[in-house]
Amino acid sequence: MEQISQRFHYALIILFLLLTSAVSAGISSTIDRNPVRVNETFELTLHMKTAPVSRPALEGLPEAFEIVRSTNFYQRSSINGKTEVQAGWRYILRAKEEGVFTIPAFEKDGSKTKVFQLTVLPPVNSTSVGGQQDAIKLTATIGSDDIYVQQQILYTIRLYRAVQAQYASLTEPEMEGALLERLGEDRQFETEIEGVRYIVLERQYAIFPQQSGTQTISPVTFTAEVSKNYKQYSTIGRLRSRTKSVSLSTKPIMVSVKNNPDKVSSWWLPAIDVSLSETWQPEPPKFRVGEPVTWSYTIKAIGLTATQLPALIPATPEGLKFYPDTAKSENSFNQQGIIGLRTQKVAILPTKAGHLTLPELKLSWWNTKDNKAQELVIPERTIEVLPSLDGNQVAIPTNNTTNNNVVTEHLVEDEQSQPSSESDTDPLKPEPDNLDANAWKMTSIISLLLWIITALFLALRNRLLFNQPKKSKVTRHKALTTVDDIRRACKQNSAEKTKQAILNWCTTQEQLKSIHSLGELSKIVGESELADQLNLIERSLY
Repeated sequence: MEQISQRFHYALIILFLLLTSAVSAGISSTIDRNPVRVNETFELTLHMKTAPVSRPALEGLPEAFEIVRSTNFYQRSSINGKTEVQAGWRYILRAKEEGVFTIPAFEKDGSKTKVFQLTVLPPVNSTSVGGQQDAIKLTATIGSDDIYVQQQILYTIRLYRAVQAQYASLTEPEMEGALLERLGEDRQFETEIEGVRYIVLERQYAIFPQQSGTQTISPVTFTAEVSKNYKQYSTIGRLRSRTKSVSLSTKPIMVSVKNNPDKVSSWWLPAIDVSLSETWQPEPPKFRVGEPVTWSYTIKAIGLTATQLPALIPATPEGLKFYPDTAKSENSFNQQGIIGLRTQKVAILPTKAGHLTLPELKLSWWNTKDNKAQELVIPERTIEVLPSLDGNQVAIPTNNTTNNNVVTEHLVEDEQSQPSSESDTDPLKPEPDNLDANAWKMTSIISLLLWIITALFLALRNRLLFNQPKKSKVTRHKALTTVDDIRRACKQNSAEKTKQAILNWCTTQEQLKSIHSLGELSKIVGESELADQLNLIERSLY
């Protein structure tokens, strides 16, 4: 009996040792390579004896490593009556800093992994794949490292690949406080270097530093997975193609940024080349009292964006009214970098006959190629303004005039122009009460305006009537009468009466009773010809 008791005791000890061994072997870890480089990824695998349920928290992982993604795996197999389980979690980590770091032990169900020392090497701009040297290369260059504030830096990235890559990404350059503009789409071409054929991806940026001093363009990093051209069994027993994580980085580029020269204080426009041109509509221009002419002038600058170009608004001479439109800006690209275009249209309306002076346009800029200041001028010129066809001059209003003529503003709108903010108090603004259709010779335009407003108001009225409860015949008759009032106000060329008639009409519509201004009504109407006309009337009054 005593022997049986001793045997049972020994059996319990052996069972305890086996269980302890099983628990200690319940989790382990491996890394696929050591060392790695900055911005490269590597694989950390946690192996378990049971099916993974919840992802283990990688507590204590150094901040120098970023978790890119994680996946779990599980496979159970039985060979010759022996069951084998392969399970666990696989983490893809990216190294962000150079140095030697400790990957700590991770615990799961009372079992811990071992500790690793991982070395992270500095980044490189080329790598070998499958024994081929420089299979992938990354370069970055700039046009000049000695520039002025707000001058364009042409930054070019080229990625050379002699092998296929997947999951590829390319970061963007950065410079503190600078403006960065990508120049179009990536370009791709082929080249051969020392007998090796490369596919080249080229990407360009225009960088505009906004402060002087020594500035740094940050490195650009390329990451991808490339095939090692052979296959092996994975940790779960499957045959898979092995890939290699690559990470290439350019070196930071230092740039010396100078302040603009001392002799340049009131302006600063550094560019490779600038031009100033003009066009007229009609061409050649014919000036007559009361008839508008459109003057368009364009600034074209190589090495500057359109938003960097100044607004050139000429001084208004006596006898002429200028109505500048919103400038049109656009960018294009060529081998020299960005090209900015700014086109300004100005409607010129003569108010008296005779020989008048059209003012000059002057633009100063800094030639970055020749390193000197230059000036572009469209010189002033004398123009002959003919009398109006009926021999009348445009009337000059008194200082207390507050209303503008709707027809005059419509002429400006047809030329894609709008009045300047100073027009409210300008003593040369035509007096609306002293003008009539014959003086302006614009009967056809007035008729078109009346037709547009009437048609669109009737369409809006029908839509509102359809969406609201039916009104009495008296109410609908009143609404139609109000539209007639609008028509009569337009024929009288009175902006104030037209506005009041429109607002009176709104009071007859259930859904528009809260409208108190033409601006509010134009927002409800949305983008349409009617909204444009409402805004035009509103601007003419204020």
